[in-house]
Amino acid sequence: MSIESLGEQVGLSRNAVWRRVKALEEHGYIKSKVAIIDPQKLGLELQVFVQIRTSEH
Repeated sequence: MSIESLGEQVGLSRNAVWRRVKALEEHGYIKSKVAIIDPQKLGLELQVFVQIRTSEH
């Protein structure tokens, strides 16, 4: 979700949302951001999930 669309949903400006998101990151409420790629737009037709277990970690 973009900063702009989030702002529209909560009734805040882009800058106000950006400042609040930054504050949440700095205080540890937001740990990471994730990009979800659309495989079809990249022409990828195969999706693979891999699980690996080890005896040590």
